[in-house]
Amino acid sequence: MLSPLATLLVSLLQPAGDGWEHVYSVLLWRYASGTAAVTLMTLAWAALLGVIPAWLVAAFEFPGRRALAWLLASPLAVPSYIAAIAWAGLLDFTGPVQTLIRSTLGAEAALMVPDIMTVYGVSFVLGSVLYPYVYVTTRAALLHQSSTLIEAARCLGAGPVATFVRVVLPSLRPAIVGGLALVLMETINDYGAVHYYGVDTFTTGIFRVWLGLGDVASAVRLAAVLLAVTALALGAEHWARGGRRYDEGGMVRPLARWHLSGVRALGATLLCTGPVVAGLAVPLAMLGWWSWQVRADIDLTAFGLLSLRSGALAALAAGLVVGLSLLVAYARRVVPALTPLTGLTGTGYAVPGAVIALGVFAASALVDDGAHLLGWVPARELFLQGTLTALVWAYVVRFLAVGLQPIEAGFLRQGPSVDHAARMLGAGPLRTLSTVHVPLLRGALAGAATLAFVDMLKELPLTLILRPFDFDTLATHTYNLASEEMVPASAPGAMLLVAFGLLAVAIAQRGLLREGA
Repeated sequence: MLSPLATLLVSLLQPAGDGWEHVYSVLLWRYASGTAAVTLMTLAWAALLGVIPAWLVAAFEFPGRRALAWLLASPLAVPSYIAAIAWAGLLDFTGPVQTLIRSTLGAEAALMVPDIMTVYGVSFVLGSVLYPYVYVTTRAALLHQSSTLIEAARCLGAGPVATFVRVVLPSLRPAIVGGLALVLMETINDYGAVHYYGVDTFTTGIFRVWLGLGDVASAVRLAAVLLAVTALALGAEHWARGGRRYDEGGMVRPLARWHLSGVRALGATLLCTGPVVAGLAVPLAMLGWWSWQVRADIDLTAFGLLSLRSGALAALAAGLVVGLSLLVAYARRVVPALTPLTGLTGTGYAVPGAVIALGVFAASALVDDGAHLLGWVPARELFLQGTLTALVWAYVVRFLAVGLQPIEAGFLRQGPSVDHAARMLGAGPLRTLSTVHVPLLRGALAGAATLAFVDMLKELPLTLILRPFDFDTLATHTYNLASEEMVPASAPGAMLLVAFGLLAVAIAQRGLLREGA
């Protein structure tokens, strides 16, 4: 899991070459400023669209609340590049918005439609599909929030708004920051949306320098800078928090919802509906419209083969993720001293996909050199580079944490008495795992496999860089068609990706809905 990053860091010791001087003096600031602008504005949108609806659905009763409690997490099923394509199609010159305005109000009125193909537009699009990270973590914290804090604030004369700003919001800081950390990592990792909108970031720079200019050494240095920026950003909140603690004190009682009526109820419903429209309804509407336009041109055979190939690749990698996650989590349970070491295996999720791709590429080159020296393959043939094995390796490094978290949560629900009873009956560690723990973990294993499968199915940066020549997945096929201005033709594949994503969101949300949402 760590060898790609270790190889990448060792590669920094090699000479940079003439291209790095140009990248450093001309392009580095552009990539840094673009990444910072997109990230900060996306975090602001995610916080705005995630925290307020989470507070409303957790603390108030209003029309449509139960449906919106689930729907507010559903934009997470929409890949960012698909949302970017949909919003661009909605607002461009030939899109339905400008066409309707020109036909009703005239051509001059259509000029009032904002240009979304900017850094501001891509930040809004990313925020509209990534805010569920903040919403889910904040809502989960609110479901366990003690009502005694709010009751004390109300007894001291604070109204609903003052109570939220001065009591609830500060106590939710760990949950909000946890969600924003996930948004940060996904934003820094994004390639499809920012490239489609023409915004320069570190990720687009790595693609341009490596695949466009063929300068691997400069791409490695850009990846190292991006890795350092990610580490600094993730450590900034821990430093800012200092020694503060967020323990719950006193008697803990769940929140009792206030019933809203009239204008307030309507306002709450509209505030919670807006993010769903921006992150899910608009992309689905545009994809459905485009799919209807090209319905006669869909090659079902080719589309079926592409879907089968993508599904088989994602299923293979998801199986490896679940298997390795199970072994790592069980090793941590049986030998607690391994916790620091096993904790490192899931760090790949905090690393941008383009950086992992470069690390796997560099590590694969070392493996190929060794294979040539040992005579396993002829000198000019590749053993690992440019193969599906390298791509699956990168998938596992990137998404192991996706499988590790639900499986570890499942182990925590099984007390140590389970292991003690099995050992007293003569079962060793491996037999205990296979005959006791695995049957009890079936739900967690299925959830981990589903989430990992969908994440890999829609992964774009890793697949674009490491896929074998002339090998497409649903994600790359959809994005390549859209990049070549064949947007309607890309819609059927995009619809299938969104459908798989909605399935994963439904599974992930099922447990939270059982807790009283």
